Amino acid sequence: MKGVSFLMKELIGNCSLCGKAIYCLDGFFNGVYQEDGKIVCFDCFEEIEGGQVTGESTYKE
Repeated sequence: MKGVSFLMKELIGNCSLCGKAIYCLDGFFNGVYQEDGKIVCFDCFEEIEGGQVTGESTYKE
């Protein structure tokens, strides 16, 4: 179908700080995963300074 796009959207969970729904959109996690296993939305992540949330990647080769 020309001009039609499909968006894959899967609910992952809720922000551990504000409760906002966090989704995986087209294979990309739309939030921040903390070391303690909790997830945080981008809005709360931007407001946090210090604490447990970091912008560092946890990817290991």
